[in-house]
Amino acid sequence: MKKSFKIGLLIFCFALFSAFAMHKFYVSVTQIDYVPNKKRIEITSRIFIDDLEKALTKKYKKKPNLTSTNELPEAEEWIKSYLKEKIKITINKKPQIIDYLAKEVEGDVLIVYTKIAISKKINTFEIYNSL
Repeated sequence: MKKSFKIGLLIFCFALFSAFAMHKFYVSVTQIDYVPNKKRIEITSRIFIDDLEKALTKKYKKKPNLTSTNELPEAEEWIKSYLKEKIKITINKKPQIIDYLAKEVEGDVLIVYTKIAISKKINTFEIYNSL
């Protein structure tokens, strides 16, 4: 019985490892800074260009050709819309409007800058990020 358990456990571990080895991981990094002298929150998101391109192509059924000379004119609007879906911030129990500022390229990463204007003291701060 112990031998069959060990073999079963070995097969399970191999299957689990195989599943992880075949799965591609998607990573983005979002940094959120409170800047009191500017009365705002600054959000910087770093997203791999190929991953973002795949997501936008799936959503809009057209390849945006990000950061190339063939970038679609609507690509920046698609990025703004995608960010609004994927990042939500609530301050003092009220959903906030995230203003898009700019984007830039660093190697194979697209860096997107956004902000939230703050006029009141922050008591609660909630973040939803599914980038």
